Amino acid sequence: MTITRSILNPTTLTWALRTLYCAWAAFWAWFVIMASSWESPAPPWWIPAAWLAALLALGFATWRYPLLGGVVLAALGAFSYWYFANSGARALLSLPAIGLGLSFAALAWFRDRPPSP
Repeated sequence: MTITRSILNPTTLTWALRTLYCAWAAFWAWFVIMASSWESPAPPWWIPAAWLAALLALGFATWRYPLLGGVVLAALGAFSYWYFANSGARALLSLPAIGLGLSFAALAWFRDRPPSP
């Protein structure tokens, strides 16, 4: 009983989601840097910079404002699912973004609601 309560604690779930987001964002930061470094011809500098800035901004938004950040992350994940026709991009980019975004939003929504009588 105590283990279940500690796992379902909103603080524990928040830190678990933050850790998953950091792992997902770190993978994409590494991927963008490596792909930009070895691609011939190299893309303009602002393309990888925009990707990295977006990952940092989404990380800040989900950390500071989890409901807003989660909704934005899920919406961007849904857009990328529609935009990219590649199943690999959908599996590695879109689906984790949608899942993490909905999880952040749901956790913030239920954590901040007053208890019902």
